[in-house]
Amino acid sequence: MIAKRILALLAAIALVIGAIAVRRSWDDGSRDATTTDGANPTSAPLGAADVACITDLATICAGVTGATVEPWTVTSERLTDDSGPDVWITVAPLDRLMADAGDIRILATTRLVVIGRNGRAEAMQSACEPADFALWRCVGDAAGQSWSSWGGDASWGFVAPGVSDPGQTAFGALALGALSTGYFATPTFSSRDISADDGFVDWYATAVRNVPDAGLSDPLALLLRRPSAVGLTLWPEALVEPTAGSRLGELTVLAPTGSVPVAVVAVTRAGLTVDDLPQGTLDAVASGLVAWDASTIDPTIADDPWTQLPSAATLVRLGQLWEETR
Repeated sequence: MIAKRILALLAAIALVIGAIAVRRSWDDGSRDATTTDGANPTSAPLGAADVACITDLATICAGVTGATVEPWTVTSERLTDDSGPDVWITVAPLDRLMADAGDIRILATTRLVVIGRNGRAEAMQSACEPADFALWRCVGDAAGQSWSSWGGDASWGFVAPGVSDPGQTAFGALALGALSTGYFATPTFSSRDISADDGFVDWYATAVRNVPDAGLSDPLALLLRRPSAVGLTLWPEALVEPTAGSRLGELTVLAPTGSVPVAVVAVTRAGLTVDDLPQGTLDAVASGLVAWDASTIDPTIADDPWTQLPSAATLVRLGQLWEETR
């Protein structure tokens, strides 16, 4: 009897030792899979990524699996309540609205230009002094005035600038930033400068009130259909030819000396890099942006586009002022 009890005890001890050994092997295997040389755990590549894309790039982002296309203002709100995406495809400097971003990659660049029908654009250019930011200022100054006051034909009517709705489109937000940069003659103005300058508020209100409602989604398309409705528009240069097509020869593109870059960027949430995204996540975006890099732009601006535009917070304030004055 005693011998049987001893054997049973030894068997139980063996089972415990075996279980401990198996548990240790599992722990070691798990630790090997999540650490490098005993260091802190590293993130594993995502199986699928939550991608948000601005509406301005809806066509390009159509090839991104699972991408949500929405206005930049909607995504920026989501970023404040922890429902933001893994990666946001937007334009600089709006990407700075993602606090504690993990990684920022510039995918392509072009520049914001002033586009007008042949004759109208040349008249505006001749009426403006050839200085940095002067053309942006002129477009705002001329809004609502007769073309005859700006070297044009009275039969053209009044100068109506075309800007897409900044509450829906990032391009509209950048256009308002460019116009305002023209007024202040520097991109480093702030919301405080806006509030302190009554002259700017009146100037800005006049400019935005003369933007026709019909052109808020695509002012360049409206300019092509009805030149009397939109005399000039502010639009990314890389999109001019694809939109105009065979009618490109009817347009004149003016590039202000104070170049305003339009840089498409991918920004990830904190703790995540672009390399962590599933393979091919950004391939469709990159292939759709090939033509952008063909646009002429100062390479130093392309490398650091954020310094040539008002801050993201200032663009948000300009958008609010748009809503207040429209």
